[in-house]
Amino acid sequence: MKIDRLVKEMDKLVAPLYSKIGDNIIFQKGAPGNIDSTRPRDQGYFRFWDEIKQAKYLGPDYLRSAMDNYLRNKSNKVDDRTRDASYEEAETELFEAIEKRYSELENDLSIFRKKKLEVWLRGCPYTLVRGWRFQAPTPHSTSQPTMRLFLHVHSARCN
Repeated sequence: MKIDRLVKEMDKLVAPLYSKIGDNIIFQKGAPGNIDSTRPRDQGYFRFWDEIKQAKYLGPDYLRSAMDNYLRNKSNKVDDRTRDASYEEAETELFEAIEKRYSELENDLSIFRKKKLEVWLRGCPYTLVRGWRFQAPTPHSTSQPTMRLFLHVHSARCN
C-alpha cells in the first residue's frame, strides 16, 4: 500500500535526515572519530550514516542524487572540519532536497490521513474534540515553540 511506503520513507530516511540538519557532528566534512572508536558520539555518527545509506533506496531520484553527491564530497579524514566550495554546495543541495521531500511527504501523508478519517467516519456516530498540542520548532528554524490546534475523534462503535 502506498501509505505504508511513504511512512517507511519518512521514518527511515527523510525524518532522521531532516532532524539532523544543522547538527555539526553528523554534517561535517570528515568523521568525528575512527569507525572502531568506543566513544558514543563516534558510534552514533557511523550508525546514523549506515542506517541512512541502507534506507537510501526509499527516496526519490533527486534525494538519492543529492545524497550521493554529498557523500562523494565528504572526507575520510578524522575531524576534518574544513568546508571547501564543493562540500558547501553539496551540503546545501542535500539540505534543500531533504526539506523538499519532507514537505512533500508531510503533505501526502496528511491527505491519506484525512481520506482514511473520512472513510472511517461514514456511518459512525462520532464526536470531534478540539485541543491544543505543543509543537517544537524544526532543528534549523529560528521560530519559537508553538501550540497547534488538533482534532481528535471519539467513537464508541467504530474503533
